[in-house]
Amino acid sequence: MKPYDTSTTESLGRMMPWLAALAFQFTLTLSLQGSAIRMSLADFLVPLALLLTFGFICHRAGARFAFDRAVPRWPLLLWGGLTTAWLTYALVAGYHEIGGWSGWALQNKYFGWYALLFFVFSGFAFERLLSQFGPRFLAAYVVVAWGIAFATAVAFIAALWVVLPKVFLIGPDFRAVGMLVNPNAFGFAAAIAIILQLSGRVPLPESRWLRVAGLASLLVAFILTGSRSAWVAFTVAIAIMTIVTHWEWRKVKLAVPLAAAVLAVLVSLLPAQTVVLEGDQPNRVYFGRGVVVTANHVSVSHRMEQFDGSIALWISAPLTGVGLGVYIQREIELAKGLPQQIHNTYLWLLAETGLVGFSLITGFFITLLVGSWRGRRHDDCLLVAIPILCLFGLFAMLQEALYQRHIWFLAGILVARLLAERHRVDAP
Repeated sequence: MKPYDTSTTESLGRMMPWLAALAFQFTLTLSLQGSAIRMSLADFLVPLALLLTFGFICHRAGARFAFDRAVPRWPLLLWGGLTTAWLTYALVAGYHEIGGWSGWALQNKYFGWYALLFFVFSGFAFERLLSQFGPRFLAAYVVVAWGIAFATAVAFIAALWVVLPKVFLIGPDFRAVGMLVNPNAFGFAAAIAIILQLSGRVPLPESRWLRVAGLASLLVAFILTGSRSAWVAFTVAIAIMTIVTHWEWRKVKLAVPLAAAVLAVLVSLLPAQTVVLEGDQPNRVYFGRGVVVTANHVSVSHRMEQFDGSIALWISAPLTGVGLGVYIQREIELAKGLPQQIHNTYLWLLAETGLVGFSLITGFFITLLVGSWRGRRHDDCLLVAIPILCLFGLFAMLQEALYQRHIWFLAGILVARLLAERHRVDAP
């Protein structure tokens, strides 16, 4: 009897996707030696869940079977080893360029990379060890996102009368942050959940009103993030999904008016602010016309400065990059009031890891996208992955999005499903 035919394994197969979906949508910002580090519940719960699952499969089917299923094939291991080696080189290069170790680069970029690598491998292992893990994880991800989005919408409505601590759900500049601390990260996560629901390829609860209420909550929270990066990327991703498949556009007929009504109440009762400065705590809705369209908004001007600075660094070392942490160190040396990393994943990779690092990272996701396109007719997870990967690629042009844990976990699931698709094609 196969291990996933047993009742216990089936229970694990139903519980673990929910645990992972919940863990990836809860984040805390911790301070470590003066550096802010964002820790996800997934950093603690996913390793424990994987250990439990792997141990049970070993007990039921033997260690050889468990290792054969859970250990990635050599192309993924080779890519992981090469990328890790190159980031190690970039870290050392940054040390020589700066004249000392960058605590920010060491903690956030280098050690953070090992966490991302683990999530790729864990996504692969869960998909291979537990039957239908991928579809169940995506469904659970949407339902968990419903709950967080609904709580966020309620918090904004309650803020009409009650002063709320701006830690979770509502950020310090009165933008929606859900349980991810950052409004852009929350906007990206909400966009993924909306795409998954609209695709019609995820096994969600059958209740029509639950789906409508969930989608309306997601739309409200998505707008309240004030994340123009997520809005732009989502718009293009929806267009791509329209080309790839027939998504359930009729399902928005009730959700959109409901979401619009909630937003209209907030807009009318909480005046839209025209300027948002970092650190301000105005009790007003963020997404005013002046904030969205003005060309001289602080974030727009700062990104233009970052573009010029990152290009200059890349040109100085186009193949290898200048090293991890060099850009933010330059910001510190220039006495910037709030030194920030490059808000563009591609520019950051080019500037600090060069063409080599850029090719290793982007090549991995391009390979996933091409494989998903080829297998889209036989696997709904691969089909819905196409707009999600495009969403990620576009979002990364406007934010530094590489260290979003859930996208790497999904990548591991996709690698496993592509492997299964290859075996299906090769089978006689």
